[in-house]
Amino acid sequence: RLVKTFPEPLDGYRSINALVDRGERDLADHHVMTMGDLTVTTPLRTMWDLGMVRWPSEALAGMNALFRTQQVDRTAFLGGISAFRGRRWVQTLRTVGPLVHGRCESPTEDILWLRCLEAGIELEPQVEVHDDQGFVGRFDLADEALRLAVEYDGAQWHSTPDQQAHDRRRRDRARAAGWTVVVVRAEELFSQSSRAEEMVRDGLRRARLAAGMTAY
Repeated sequence: RLVKTFPEPLDGYRSINALVDRGERDLADHHVMTMGDLTVTTPLRTMWDLGMVRWPSEALAGMNALFRTQQVDRTAFLGGISAFRGRRWVQTLRTVGPLVHGRCESPTEDILWLRCLEAGIELEPQVEVHDDQGFVGRFDLADEALRLAVEYDGAQWHSTPDQQAHDRRRRDRARAAGWTVVVVRAEELFSQSSRAEEMVRDGLRRARLAAGMTAY
């Protein structure tokens, strides 16, 4: 994704083409830096721009990916959001910006975490699970109190026979230790329906019942 920017105003000119989403003319000198022969926006400015898109899930995934590189100070990021009043999609930045945390390990996990949060389900990223034999695995999202684990199975890391066998072993161990495990795949996370949210809600219901609580 490219956001083309111009350090100097170019009156009457706006650059949009197959590679560029939008052209902007509001860069301050401290918003740009050089990398070799290139002039680019600073990580802080880039993170603000990543948050000013239409879809909250896209915004959070982009901002968290940059935040994970440890190049942006969170306090400075949040403190500068007000400067973009009136900008297109700034409401997305205002809404999702405070949710930036960098604790998920991939953009798809960020999206799943946000979908759960929007559905009223707060889960902690990257939770280690243990049983009587020791370390079982680290799960993408979890509620430790309810022993609910939610994972995203992307094709890159979960498609080969060895990867799938490894996933089955650790999930079976977690279930044997009393955990409810929900596995979400791309076709469910990115479908037009709310299938992923429905799956997590069902897992939450089962986890609550297993803990001797009411379903809701």
